Amino acid sequence: MIGEKVLDWFMAHYKKIFYIPFLVTLVALFLLYQNYTQTGDIFTKDISLKGGLTFTFITDKSPDIAALEAALAPVLAPHELNIRTLRSGAGTGFIVESDLQDPSRETVEGMIAAVEGVLGEKLDESKYSLESVGSSLGESFFQQTFKAMVIAFLFIGIVVFIIFRSLLPSVAVMLSTFSNIVTTMAVADLFGMRIGTAGIAAFLMLIGYSIDTEILLNTRLLKRKDESLRSAFASAFKTGMMMTFTTLTAVAVSLIFIQNEVIRQIMLILFIGLVADLLNTWLQNASLIIWHAEHEEKKAQQPGAAP
Repeated sequence: MIGEKVLDWFMAHYKKIFYIPFLVTLVALFLLYQNYTQTGDIFTKDISLKGGLTFTFITDKSPDIAALEAALAPVLAPHELNIRTLRSGAGTGFIVESDLQDPSRETVEGMIAAVEGVLGEKLDESKYSLESVGSSLGESFFQQTFKAMVIAFLFIGIVVFIIFRSLLPSVAVMLSTFSNIVTTMAVADLFGMRIGTAGIAAFLMLIGYSIDTEILLNTRLLKRKDESLRSAFASAFKTGMMMTFTTLTAVAVSLIFIQNEVIRQIMLILFIGLVADLLNTWLQNASLIIWHAEHEEKKAQQPGAAP
């Protein structure tokens, strides 16, 4: 899977190659910081995280999104408006989202009247539903999830330290996983994605997948016996690529054939994260672990070193 010449080149230049994913991570952090200074958040949250209303309409007609936006914007002004289509068992529909919280009865009736005007039909109560999320509920969920991610990182570092009994492998795993998360968030910002509770779940899934590939690599390189460092890396790379590309294929198929917006957000974040994992595992983490393994071998070969 990896050519001999490419492998030789990597083993000879891995210390320089380390700076490629490191610089990518710095750029991602800069983009997240820029988004924070402009919006107050490192990424764009949807209604489920920052609070607001979600109005779901089911109709047999294909809605004109541009006409709906023009009709609803005056009703919801000055609050933001986002409309996305959906498909359900009941037919074609669309979802209207806004950061407006605790809408008045007049506002709700105005939204329904605006939609009826665009669709040209009267909507009964079975054709629409309204959900409202308070800002405190969304913020509470986000804070608790953030704490869970921090705790997960700490336990990951502790477990890796127990397994390998060395600080650098633990730091390498945590750094690579951290790089995956911030790179994926930065790309999501560039795409203009609105991340909700489904997106947060995807990031937690991404942490788990990242740890799998990191542990695979570290175990093969640091716990090898009668095998060269070069051979162990090639074997780990082959297995890791098979794992990642199999998962990428499944995610890509889901993105193509599944229309549910929640699942699509999860799959898109996973796809971006898996691509970032290729960069951070096999360039960043691998460089650190190869350097560590070579350093330990040199120490063991020194006169007077413990057997």
